[in-house]
Amino acid sequence: HIGVLQSGELRAQMPIAVLREGLRRYRADVPDGWTPPPSLNGAVVRRRQAVREIEWTVWGETEEVTQLFTRSGATVREAASLSHEEATLALHSRKD
Repeated sequence: HIGVLQSGELRAQMPIAVLREGLRRYRADVPDGWTPPPSLNGAVVRRRQAVREIEWTVWGETEEVTQLFTRSGATVREAASLSHEEATLALHSRKD
């Protein structure tokens, strides 16, 4: 199991296998004026965006998340698992 505390509040607690399967970093190319898929709104843990490129950490089934990005006009280049340390940092940075 892994647990993440932030300011004395339990932010996440789950088996490590669930963390490894459900949380991924997506890197994608996006067109100018790209609009993210609204259905990802509570699933995005961390966002980094440049003009035509995104790097988002998202909860969800890889194929489903990739399809949502693709339907919105993004071209997913990578969907990668995170190390325990990267996942913990991502969960710490999450703003609910």
